[in-house]
Amino acid sequence: MTVVSTKWAGEISWSFGDAEGGKHTCWPTLDLACSTLPKFQQALRLLNDIGDYPRTVNVEIRQQLEAAQTYIEIQEAIIRRGR
Repeated sequence: MTVVSTKWAGEISWSFGDAEGGKHTCWPTLDLACSTLPKFQQALRLLNDIGDYPRTVNVEIRQQLEAAQTYIEIQEAIIRRGR
């Protein structure tokens, strides 16, 4: 079982607000994209490696997987544009 620190989980949660409809008003920057991209790549790996557990407790993680992938694509585009 992988344990995620409360601080890291809070950053992921806050950032998912942007990926799920712009709940935050700040514009993404190159520095922000560079610092958050590895965290979302790790989150996506963890979500993909979770196995059958969500199904056993009637939890659907497809939306989280899609949101993480979308966020990664956005951050990669910001990084490409900023360099």
